[in-house]
Amino acid sequence: MKYTIIGGAPELPDIEKIDKSSVIICADKGYDHCVSLNLKPHLVVGDLDSVANKIPSDIGLIVKDEQENTDTYLAVHYAKTHGATKIDIFSCMGGRFDHTMGNVSILLFCIRNNIKARLISKDNEAFIISNQEISLKNTGRKYFSLFPIFCDTASGVSIKNAKYLLDNVVLSADHPIAVSNEFEENDAIISVKSGNLLIVLSSDIF
Repeated sequence: MKYTIIGGAPELPDIEKIDKSSVIICADKGYDHCVSLNLKPHLVVGDLDSVANKIPSDIGLIVKDEQENTDTYLAVHYAKTHGATKIDIFSCMGGRFDHTMGNVSILLFCIRNNIKARLISKDNEAFIISNQEISLKNTGRKYFSLFPIFCDTASGVSIKNAKYLLDNVVLSADHPIAVSNEFEENDAIISVKSGNLLIVLSSDIF
């Protein structure tokens, strides 16, 4: 089952990239974004400390007064417990850097629970792979970068069908050597044999 989560970062999500057939959950101020987009969510979760618009009674509501978890984590955890297999998270990058890093941590939570999850903004998209090979689709973003994440090293890393190739190398968290690669005509092939790789796709914004 697919879920879409709208977070509370300043940037409005691209309405064209939201799957309207998915279950849509707003994390706190994400509801204000939905109002701006004329998009009706199925559920709003959080402590509601930053929501400006009144939430109507026909939208589900889970209010948490005291939180150890972020609003976005609460939304993702709800999706996980209700059978999510794929989650797109919007309005989750930019603004406060600590919140962005918290959302990157949520990607690891998802992959450990067999959920495909992405952070999506206007200019960037991010997700984590672990001990696997994927075909990285060329969807129009110019660059992609690889970072070992929540581990010291990622080993057995290979990149095929791209401008810069790697063959079974070890990437270290303190030496970013796989930044700003570029697609060729076909989709790139990325693999990692051990460890976690954060893959970031970026548009040419400069």
